[in-house]
Amino acid sequence: MVTGKIKSDEKAYQTALREIKEETGLVPVQLWVAPTVNSFYEPKDEYICLLPVFAARVELDMVQLSDEHTEYKWVDKITAQKLLAWEGQRKAVQIIEDYFLNEKSFFHFVEIGIK
Repeated sequence: MVTGKIKSDEKAYQTALREIKEETGLVPVQLWVAPTVNSFYEPKDEYICLLPVFAARVELDMVQLSDEHTEYKWVDKITAQKLLAWEGQRKAVQIIEDYFLNEKSFFHFVEIGIK
């Protein structure tokens, strides 16, 4: 799960691509908009933030962590859901698995063309 803030000159999907590369060194070859949104309340500045969810396919390569992280690991769905803090993130993992692996989803994932 990679996260990051959208810069003023970026679209959300561009942020996803940038953050994946910055934090892991991996370069997505395909990117989809998942049909779900994460949300949280920010009490300091008094706002509710809605975050789009993306799914990416990368050519498996060596992960090169940025200074923001000290370790990583590839895990199965159940383990990932146990490690994630937000309920919305855990639901997103299930939605993504259903769509790509179980073919049970009635949702439509929109693929974003990346160059």
